[in-house]
Amino acid sequence: MPACPRGSVGADDLAGLQHLLEPAQVVAELLVRLLAEVLDEAAEVGHQAG
Repeated sequence: MPACPRGSVGADDLAGLQHLLEPAQVVAELLVRLLAEVLDEAAEVGHQAG
């Protein structure tokens, strides 16, 4: 069975791939923001204790 049964990969295939990757990109961006917020809060607590 060929890797791409219809032949070559076209622009429509790549557009569909972008739509599939958008939710994962949003989740990654939210996790980065959450991590930054947690680290910021931890730094504030560290400054208050020290």
